Amino acid sequence: MFNEGLDIPELDMVMFLRPTQSPIVFLQQLGRGLRKSRGKSYVNVLDFIGNYKKANLLPFLLTSEAQPAATGRTGFRLPREDDYPVDCLVDFDFQLIDLFKKMAGDQKKLSDRVVDEFYRIQDQGGRRPGRLDFYVHLDESLLDGSEGCCKLAEAYIGQPVLCQTFAELDFDGAFDGVWACASLLHVPYAQLPVIFRKVARALKAGGYLYASFKYGDFEGDRNGRYFTDLDEERLAAVLEPVAGLEIVETFVTGDVRDGRGGEMWLNVIGAKAT
Repeated sequence: MFNEGLDIPELDMVMFLRPTQSPIVFLQQLGRGLRKSRGKSYVNVLDFIGNYKKANLLPFLLTSEAQPAATGRTGFRLPREDDYPVDCLVDFDFQLIDLFKKMAGDQKKLSDRVVDEFYRIQDQGGRRPGRLDFYVHLDESLLDGSEGCCKLAEAYIGQPVLCQTFAELDFDGAFDGVWACASLLHVPYAQLPVIFRKVARALKAGGYLYASFKYGDFEGDRNGRYFTDLDEERLAAVLEPVAGLEIVETFVTGDVRDGRGGEMWLNVIGAKAT
């Protein structure tokens, strides 16, 4: 009711009844209770329209300015002292600052969070991070399948597409076949038996698996991406502890992409025992 023009210093309680995303209006609403008065040490704020969900914006709203971009090297930061109005002192408890950071992170798009992680890992390692760096150091909450690719696939086939990582695969006898062309080759060698067991469990009896790997025995970072190369011997060792999954055929082919004819691929067709 009294957004502006009201000056009662003794006022020690304000109620938020009007939703707003305007820093100026927010500061006007809060300012009704921020006047100093003898015997008044704080103001109570009753929030009836969910402003608490945007509590992390409070430091910026108090500056009467829009929130700066929080993606990139700077990430989330509190406004500096000279960002606030003259003679205005704002002191946040450390626990509250941590809450602001968490809320700001939760509200970001996945792509923005990945960019922030890129700069964090780069500063931590002192160099441009590669695929292996991301695999080792990336925030676990971001280790999801590619949402963008899944959305494109949904639009293309007109059906829902489940977005998961290999480690999240959890099906029992659900699929007639699994197509893993040039995808499992990014799983570390030591983890491949676990992933193949998950794939075997997901297949129906008599179901088929196709997978392909760069041919060889290399494992590690290659041009900024993590690779596990396999030859016939390494493949056999990986599949030995995987019960019920039998190799039907393996064959080696050349890369069909322009300028990549010298690269060789190991192809494997497997079947789940009936």
